[in-house]
Amino acid sequence: CTPAPCQGMAVSGRIACLEISPSDNAMDAAILLPNGNDISTRRGTEGGTAGRRSGAASLSNGTAFTPLTYASLHPITGEFDVLQTQLGKGEFSEVRLGLRKGNMQRVAVKVIQKSRANPQRLQTEVALLEELAEHGHPNIVLLYSAHETASELYLVLEYLSGGTLFDLLKSSTDCCLCEDHARQLVVQIAAGLRQLHLLGVVHRDLKFDNILLDSAGTPKICDFGFAKRCSGSPTSSSWARAISPCG
Repeated sequence: CTPAPCQGMAVSGRIACLEISPSDNAMDAAILLPNGNDISTRRGTEGGTAGRRSGAASLSNGTAFTPLTYASLHPITGEFDVLQTQLGKGEFSEVRLGLRKGNMQRVAVKVIQKSRANPQRLQTEVALLEELAEHGHPNIVLLYSAHETASELYLVLEYLSGGTLFDLLKSSTDCCLCEDHARQLVVQIAAGLRQLHLLGVVHRDLKFDNILLDSAGTPKICDFGFAKRCSGSPTSSSWARAISPCG
């Protein structure tokens, strides 16, 4: 069967985001502000409201798209701007759309309020994401960089436009996937989980909302807020204490 395409972006929990397709990059490059300038000319405007565009537009090849709405841009580093477009929200954080300066690549920025979050859990999550990014795996969300201010922690992650696995199930006929498609997803998710276990990481919160899809429908494991690192073999006592029914 042919997997049903996922429309839009839906993010829940504390994590967000995935991959940029060539068409996504082309769309970002084509978006201009009302003054005709590239959006990068408005970077750094923490106060006030940047220009907006609405309605349909088209790329040079005639493909129609709806431009993003730009509010104030908040520069977290010299490389990224954070828009006020919210992709998701959790108890201690929110996920916002970001742009890489220069090529306008879209990223997902998880903004965490440090005063409300568990410091040890934050440290563990960042360390795990950095290690996973070093190894890289097509079925695990990629962290580009992490930054912090006195009050906030910013995790810059790859942007996923395919939504969650839960969204895919809801949009499917009778909330079911055909056997071939389900098998493909399970194999890829298991591959990502195997990579985590090889690195001594137990996710502990694997669920439909924590599996996101890129524009091609490739599933990626995300949200490592409850993950634990284990030493020794999977049969050791440290693994026994950390293991859960959720990966």
